[in-house]
Amino acid sequence: MKKSFLFIILFTIINISAFSQAVFGVSAGAGASFSSSYSNFKFSNLFPADEKDVLNTKSAGGGVNAFFDLTYVEFFLGTTFGNLKNYKGESFNTFSLHLGLLAKYPIEITYDFLLFPMFGIDYEAVLSRRDKNGENLTYPIGNNASYESEGSEESEESQFNEVPAKKALNALWMKFGLGMDIYIAEYIFLRPEFLYGFRFKNTYEKFMVKSLGAYLTSIFNHGFDIKFTVGFLLY
Repeated sequence: MKKSFLFIILFTIINISAFSQAVFGVSAGAGASFSSSYSNFKFSNLFPADEKDVLNTKSAGGGVNAFFDLTYVEFFLGTTFGNLKNYKGESFNTFSLHLGLLAKYPIEITYDFLLFPMFGIDYEAVLSRRDKNGENLTYPIGNNASYESEGSEESEESQFNEVPAKKALNALWMKFGLGMDIYIAEYIFLRPEFLYGFRFKNTYEKFMVKSLGAYLTSIFNHGFDIKFTVGFLLY
């Protein structure tokens, strides 16, 4: 279902982009962004209450981003430097790279003001996540084969195959929202964008669902982005 949904979105974007240059033109720009996201794990009553606070998290951060626009399609690349906290009060530093594309439909309100609804995909690559001491965090993504074969003589830490964030936390977002182009000169404009989205489970979360079974009833990941960029109409 996930692959079919993505295919429909990409097919729509590719088809409308074929006609994009004839209407408004091509533009590019760069600027700053602010993001906030939330991961909510819902557990059964049998799961220890103190462990719930460790897994539920919220994060906020800022970064830089750039875009290339074909009127009906925006390609973007960006970074986010942020701080992630769990509900137990523990804090971590995180750094992510974002790559995506958004379908958009420009509506000309006045000659120097365009409004456009947007929707599309954003692939988040989490490059690092560190604790307050600067140590890289690791995440379980599977059972350790040596632990399974050798039994309980192995230490508790070796029970799982743990990997760094860049191998466990990468995930795809579906996002939608509203943007606008405000022209301040003939070929220069300001572009604020306001997006909200839902994130699919990453490798770590998929393993948690598998390993916890009935203890974990659902995972809901969501968040929003606010972007402010300066754009230049190329032709």
